[in-house]
Amino acid sequence: MKSRIFETLATPSVSSSSIASLRTSLQADGRWPDVDYASTVATNWPQTTHLTRMRDLARAYAKPGSPLEGDAGLLADALKAYDAWIAEDPSSTNWYHNQINTPQKLGETMVLLEPTPISPPSGPIQWL
Repeated sequence: MKSRIFETLATPSVSSSSIASLRTSLQADGRWPDVDYASTVATNWPQTTHLTRMRDLARAYAKPGSPLEGDAGLLADALKAYDAWIAEDPSSTNWYHNQINTPQKLGETMVLLEPTPISPPSGPIQWL
């Protein structure tokens, strides 16, 4: 079952130029400068952009046949974005983002990176 989920998550293509742009704009602290991390709005929550970009980095890293498959620098960037998310621990005033969207996107990213040892602090795992 896990392999079918992985295949579904890895299937959409992410262009190498798009990934290059994401990596270039990713800051040393794992955040993107155009995302408002302080926002708690209920609709069009800006932090969703971070989650989507992080998942795209993981997808490009894990997708079989991708030119970036297994790229150590790309993995480091995906994990940096993951660590930044966990450290920031943002929340929205909309329960959907907190209860469904965020755990789903984090879970998808973890499935894509699953062969990679990830050692997050114990707190976030409890909230997933």
